[in-house]
Amino acid sequence: MAGKQIAAKSTGSVHVYSTLSTPQKFTVWEPPRMDGMLPTLICEVLIKGGAGIASKNLITPQGVHTAITQEEFDAISTLASFQKFVDDGYIRVEGKKYDIDRMVGDMNPRDPGGPLTPADFEREAKDGSTPVPVELEKAGSGWVANQLANR
Repeated sequence: MAGKQIAAKSTGSVHVYSTLSTPQKFTVWEPPRMDGMLPTLICEVLIKGGAGIASKNLITPQGVHTAITQEEFDAISTLASFQKFVDDGYIRVEGKKYDIDRMVGDMNPRDPGGPLTPADFEREAKDGSTPVPVELEKAGSGWVANQLANR
């Protein structure tokens, strides 16, 4: 898995590689200037998803590439939600474009929101309950742990 590698300081495009199954929109807000006012939208950045999802041509990509501007990267790089995806190995940021397979090779291959695979059904319980992806079984706390304990 990739660790913290947010260091794309250059001009022009910043290249974001993702192994997420769904696109993620990161939104940056300016806090309200006065009590009772609403926050102001600064920018929205969409990082493509679709890793592990078969297309209409039955091509299942291992990862996807999104090119964003340096300004967009600077805006979202400090967001906790963006940092979490980077720390967990689902997103990698680079200063130049590389081959997608090379970039996602050591990243986290599958997020818990991805579709079930044949490997998940090999571990299917004999009582007819729905299989749980391996990534969710490793979660260990919170709602997922409660659901697993009540099976």
